[in-house]
Amino acid sequence: MTLYLPELIVSFLVFGSPVAILIWAIQRWRRRTPRIGAPAWRSYVAVGALSVAALSEFLWYAPFVWAYTIGPSYVDDRLLIWLVRVGFSAGPTGLLMSLFGKGSLRWPAWCLSALMTLLWVGLGLAG
Repeated sequence: MTLYLPELIVSFLVFGSPVAILIWAIQRWRRRTPRIGAPAWRSYVAVGALSVAALSEFLWYAPFVWAYTIGPSYVDDRLLIWLVRVGFSAGPTGLLMSLFGKGSLRWPAWCLSALMTLLWVGLGLAG
């Protein structure tokens, strides 16, 4: 099994870029001195949006691992369907929350949520 350069690039974009965005956002947020801004509730909403986006990202990887472990008859597995359903709904939820958030996590949370929403929609269209 050999992977060609376009396949490696697409694999990195699909599986590597969400992790890179999440790590970058957390490091960027930790370096800021006022982590929580003036309207505290809006900063906490941005933290929640990044957390929901991270949940969507974790649930993006979990079905692949679960389907690999249970074998080729994974289409009717209820846990797999639940993982996909929750992960798909977590992406747009983080996107909506990031619109109301404020602070240094607002735009990274929006970007990660938008990317995860596009990946979940692409998975739904492919299947």
